[in-house]
Amino acid sequence: MNRHHFRAGWAGVLGTLILTGCDSTPAADKSTTEAKVAGSVTVKGARMSGGEVVFTPVGGARETGGSRTVPVKFDGSYEVTTLVGKNDVRIQGAVLKKEPTLGYVTKTVDVQPSGTVAHLEFP
Repeated sequence: MNRHHFRAGWAGVLGTLILTGCDSTPAADKSTTEAKVAGSVTVKGARMSGGEVVFTPVGGARETGGSRTVPVKFDGSYEVTTLVGKNDVRIQGAVLKKEPTLGYVTKTVDVQPSGTVAHLEFP
């Protein structure tokens, strides 16, 4: 292959990348499809009673969709509907008065279209 063809080949590859973009975000992280997540919350090994769980979708335009906040029941269980894909999860409520550093702890849950069971353990 001569130099002219080599340059033309790279120009074609570069042109294709420019036209199609270099978006590496997985399709699920762009989705606006919702799914149910259910599970339980424990703090330092004990069931969390009361308070709230906050799910925040992660990735691009999904972050403008807003967080989903649901109560934690007295048995430590919760149920929420949120966007499919990665969600950052944190807790809030009275437990933070006893353990304020828990307000800075974030877990990540990968929500599947068929639904997800997520047992959240906070240190």
